[in-house]
Amino acid sequence: PDFQAAATFMLAQFADIVGARRALAVTLDSPPRRFITTASIGFDGQPPPPVTFPTEDLSHPLAVSALSLHPVSCDGVTPLHGFPFSEWTAIPFPQPQFRGAPHLLSETELDLVQIPGCQVRRRASVDRLRRLGHAPRRVALVQASIDDATRSALVNAAALVGPRSRV
Repeated sequence: PDFQAAATFMLAQFADIVGARRALAVTLDSPPRRFITTASIGFDGQPPPPVTFPTEDLSHPLAVSALSLHPVSCDGVTPLHGFPFSEWTAIPFPQPQFRGAPHLLSETELDLVQIPGCQVRRRASVDRLRRLGHAPRRVALVQASIDDATRSALVNAAALVGPRSRV
């Protein structure tokens, strides 16, 4: 019936696929050009801690995932401020280009990003062509380490779902 219900359903599906107990989604709120929590599962009736950060914060793994359209995995790191777990994978949801969208990180800009304890899981070079006409909008965060094949399947699913969830 609405975006939050759809996002919650999608998170539940992703969590089920990877065996994660908890997951949350962040969405670009523009203005003021920051990402905020928009949906969650697995927090046992308690709201998750609010996750909010500016789009320009390239030290934040979710900003890097959203702005590069690449998944980011962090395993066993000290939890980031506001994050409810320390082992997780971020899956970006691209949207069709929209007015005022933040620019996507180029491969050169991405090479300069350093996120201690995390790894940007770059997709094959042919996937760069699919980025054309896309903009960052949402990121799903699942409490799990994900193998390459499963991560690739989730990224493909997110690429299909993202453009259809234009709220």
